[in-house]
Amino acid sequence: MNRAVPETVLGVRLIEGNHERHTDLAFESSIPLIDRQLRMFLRQSMEQHRPELMIVVERKGTAILRALRESDDRLSKWPSHDIVSSNEVERLPCDLFRNKRILIFDDMMKRGIHIRKLLELLRGRGIWKPNDERIRVAVFALHEISSKGLPFHGETIPHFWFYRDLTQSAYQSARIQIVKMLQRAGSLLLDTEHLEVRAKLHGSFNRFVDALRRKADVIVFTSSDNRTNVTVFYPDRAPYVLPSHRFPRGTVCERIVKKCRIVERGDSEFAIIPIAFPAVEKVCETDWPSDPQDVDLLGRSVKTPVGRFYGVGLLAALEVLRWVLRDLAILDEGEYTLSLPRNPEEPNSLGGYCLDHLYAVYPTLNMGELVRRISTIAKAARSDGRLLRSIKFPRRRQALCGTGELRKWAVHLLQVMRHVLDQRIMSHDLYDSSGRCLKHPFGLRAREIFAIGRRLRLEDAVISALFDILIDEANIVTHSGEVEEGNNISRIARTFEPDGEVVSEAVRRYSRQWGLPIAW
Repeated sequence: MNRAVPETVLGVRLIEGNHERHTDLAFESSIPLIDRQLRMFLRQSMEQHRPELMIVVERKGTAILRALRESDDRLSKWPSHDIVSSNEVERLPCDLFRNKRILIFDDMMKRGIHIRKLLELLRGRGIWKPNDERIRVAVFALHEISSKGLPFHGETIPHFWFYRDLTQSAYQSARIQIVKMLQRAGSLLLDTEHLEVRAKLHGSFNRFVDALRRKADVIVFTSSDNRTNVTVFYPDRAPYVLPSHRFPRGTVCERIVKKCRIVERGDSEFAIIPIAFPAVEKVCETDWPSDPQDVDLLGRSVKTPVGRFYGVGLLAALEVLRWVLRDLAILDEGEYTLSLPRNPEEPNSLGGYCLDHLYAVYPTLNMGELVRRISTIAKAARSDGRLLRSIKFPRRRQALCGTGELRKWAVHLLQVMRHVLDQRIMSHDLYDSSGRCLKHPFGLRAREIFAIGRRLRLEDAVISALFDILIDEANIVTHSGEVEEGNNISRIARTFEPDGEVVSEAVRRYSRQWGLPIAW
């Protein structure tokens, strides 16, 4: 039986020489100041360890760090080039990490699966050694299962924490408050993978949506923090076809997530986030990219399979950005103001926002070239808009789904995803003696989830919006990894699965009580 939440023991452990200092804090299930607590924890951890490099565990960890850096002057001064996503460690040279003081940050830990996997990777590459004081792990909140720490080759991990010994209910409450903090900051998509531009809306929001709906399918919903979200879904038909000739041979551009997320950031400002991740073959027989300008943009990090996947994803996202800005250009110039990112590499570039969070995933990215490409796309869209405004387009229907109905279907989709994955794990005998899945990550591809949604009789645009609701509320998580296909072909693709044990256990309990959707 879980103890009552007020009895939960909390503490901060800060290493000072050979001594430990503990500071007890009273835990409240609502945690109203979670952002301040996270900021204080990161500051203290960095002051104690004085890292030269920070590795942030995907996915909430990277979103938290970005959100805090946008609102904290001290954290914003930390160089973006010295922040690495945990997903990128394997494809970066060992010399980047060797002999450096490294701080590993994660938001929460129940069994330590992600931390252990990362440390084993560092150990296998000769970067981490037992009792190496140059590498320290900071985890904000620890479940009671892991409160005594994770034994790892003679060490106890983590070295720094803020909350520990959390009961299941307290752990879930902390997780909910972290997600709400990210939604207040804009979205859980405030991560390190996606580029964005921003638009300040001066005119009618309905006119704004109608422009996006010119040829694409659009779904509008509100987040749990009452922020307006727009999902712009691009089907596999003209004019929304990706330029496959610019990608490595064998790249799959159909039946993938190809969309634009538009997220309210406050005061009528919206972040426009284009997303497209074609699947690429693991073995690339050609020297890609062949275009010198793409080489200049992406650098040498695209020589690995995962590097090519992200490189293709960035080029594809720029194409999606071209589509959405061209559609918005049919609005009158006074109806919105488009704000483009500045180039942080230019010493005289002041004010505005920048995209330096991308360095965590694209370490060799030429930011100047990226900003120039975005500017060129915006100028071309404005030029096209003059012509498009003179053309009358038929009004396209909007899918009539309210936020409440979308959330209901999001739960059903999550149920079926967990059920399908559990069936696969059992059929392939992938459980160990303790009942945990041996293969991680183990997710579904976008085309499989769209097939599930169609079986539930949902339109593709609605299914795409359900993705966004589930991601925004941290109920599913994305991975980029190897998937096997027919003809002995291996590809690097995006997969999706329920986010961790907390979500999976809750979904299984719900399904046992209420059953799977009738259509399934």
